[in-house]
Amino acid sequence: MGFFAHMCGGYRNLYFISKDLYNYMDGVRQSRIVEGDASAAICYLKGKDEYWVEMITSFGLEDND
Repeated sequence: MGFFAHMCGGYRNLYFISKDLYNYMDGVRQSRIVEGDASAAICYLKGKDEYWVEMITSFGLEDND
């Protein structure tokens, strides 16, 4: 917060309070976590896709139409 106050010429020139700054940074952090979680889930499911193909072919569970 002090960095922004210094850049703007003092606390009186800031148009936000420290709580606003913390809320913004928390929102950015949570959005990065969500994006990372989605990527991890997609990679996990892609890995499972290869596993299930091997399981189906090795146990003969494919459709016999």
